[in-house]
Amino acid sequence: MLSVIILCGGASAEAVVRTLAPLVDATVRGIVRDVVLAGGPERQLALIADHAGCAFIEADMEAEVLAGALAAARGDALMFLHAGHIPEPGFFEEVEDVLAVGLGPGGRVLRAAPEGFLERLFPHLAAKVGLVAARNVCETAQPVSFRHLCAKTRGPKELRRRMRRIV
Repeated sequence: MLSVIILCGGASAEAVVRTLAPLVDATVRGIVRDVVLAGGPERQLALIADHAGCAFIEADMEAEVLAGALAAARGDALMFLHAGHIPEPGFFEEVEDVLAVGLGPGGRVLRAAPEGFLERLFPHLAAKVGLVAARNVCETAQPVSFRHLCAKTRGPKELRRRMRRIV
């Protein structure tokens, strides 16, 4: 089961809530174990986390946010998501298949759905908006930023399903 860490960054409260919504079905299906909201202290995460029944971490520095989120997550498999993105249909089925086989030593990067002409031609140019990786790989990386975490847990594969921007 996955522990999902939603990186709230500069996202609005509405974007955070809309990112949480698809996780309800995944939780009912037994894919998601727990959710941690992570971001700066000005994000009103305590209120959203209280209503959603999830944990929250607030800190000023991104390295502190990631360290706190890693400590708060309970599962052995972690999924990091940027608030403001939701998965395309079939996303959690693909994640379920990946977890059944095993994550291995690297992570699986989640990219945004292509929005521009160049991203449609070259899908690898789409922004990295998430990551699925084993807890021990993430802890060993000692990330200072999401970009650093993606670089340190770089796996050979990406998930095929994309994350659609909602705001």
